Amino acid sequence: KLQYFFNKQISFALSEYQAKKRLCLSDDVYKLRIIYQSAGDFDIEIEKYKRDLNKTLKVKILGKKEFHIDSSNPIWKHKFLPRPDFSYYLNQGFDEVIWTDENDNICEGSFTSIIYDDNKSPKANTLPSTSLLHFQDLEFVETKKDELPEDFYLSNSVMGITNATH
Repeated sequence: KLQYFFNKQISFALSEYQAKKRLCLSDDVYKLRIIYQSAGDFDIEIEKYKRDLNKTLKVKILGKKEFHIDSSNPIWKHKFLPRPDFSYYLNQGFDEVIWTDENDNICEGSFTSIIYDDNKSPKANTLPSTSLLHFQDLEFVETKKDELPEDFYLSNSVMGITNATH
């Protein structure tokens, strides 16, 4: 019964997406977000992807004093809304922020996952991006804030893999 209910929701979401997409016929990239509520309801958002997909992203790595996650809190194992507001750093010229846990281990970005050094990725205390699922040999390793190379890659399901620097 649960699988049937889930399939009906996905079917509805896709038809809703297709209807909205007809309104914006172009070569632009759009992102579709399905937001599930705890009561079983959901919302659908579709919007034009505004980030430059060809740009090397400038990244701010946040330290414990600026922002960190509590790795024992299970909410960080899931994508959730509202997420923290990092506009302060974006207004300083950064394209993305990467957060750490209470031990200064790299976790993930506000909208990306991190890949570096021959298919290695920080052992995330948070949920890896779905874009990382196609890497069969991706090795998750514990990475301290000061161990992340200067140049690395960021990934999410809309932008794929792009260059980044900090």
